[in-house]
Amino acid sequence: MNKWILTIAFLCLSLTRVSAQEPEYRLGFGILAGEPSGISLLLNMTDVYSLQGAVAYTFEDSEEERLQYQLDWIMHLDTSNNDNLVGPYRGYIGMGMLYKSEADQAQDVYGLRIPFGVVIQSEGLPFQFFFELVPVMNVSPSTDFDFNAGIGLQFLFL
Repeated sequence: MNKWILTIAFLCLSLTRVSAQEPEYRLGFGILAGEPSGISLLLNMTDVYSLQGAVAYTFEDSEEERLQYQLDWIMHLDTSNNDNLVGPYRGYIGMGMLYKSEADQAQDVYGLRIPFGVVIQSEGLPFQFFFELVPVMNVSPSTDFDFNAGIGLQFLFL
């Protein structure tokens, strides 16, 4: 398992550039639709690294809705040297965690996430659209694999 984590981390680092530039917008707030669906939050630390989180409802693996909290560390991939791209978009990959709560707290779930996504930023407007696919490994109360997917719109400020 550790070999896979190191391999993925090395691959991610080799696909991007290291940068300490300030992002144009520092914070983002918006909606996330899909599995799960809810409110998304964004903190751009640099133009490459971000923290992205959500508080959302999920309906998978349960007869009742569950509240899911998730937090991901995101690394945006450099697309500035690719002349074939159309529009101001860039991909990202990350690592994160999730917590799914249930009313009786007997089946709370903890898991690890690896989000893959695309961000499309609007020119001149403080909005961004994103799409992500996320393999999930639930580690407690039992180990199993899930999949999250979503689209969202975030308002950027500061």
